[in-house]
Amino acid sequence: PVIHIGLYDANEFISNTRNSIRNLVDIIDKNNNIEDFFDIKLVKAYFQVNKYKLRNITIFFYKLLREIIELNLKSKHPNLHLLDFYKLGYFSQLSKEKQSQKSR
Repeated sequence: PVIHIGLYDANEFISNTRNSIRNLVDIIDKNNNIEDFFDIKLVKAYFQVNKYKLRNITIFFYKLLREIIELNLKSKHPNLHLLDFYKLGYFSQLSKEKQSQKSR
């Protein structure tokens, strides 16, 4: 078991998570080859979502459920599967925004 000793509160954890995902998207964008990052679980999951044309529905549910997921993550018993979905949804949203910026 893992013991959480309270180094960060939930708000700071969520903020740090979002910041790290933004940084990852920027690094991948500069590298231009997402396959170089397949050792990262989030990137591999995004590739699968994108491959099966589920990115837009993932983003839709992320936007719909974001506040509810954040409340869960701030609760005493956060669901780590929701955290995984939260990360995937945010990564998908940022990747789509980067892609649309490039096509302009």
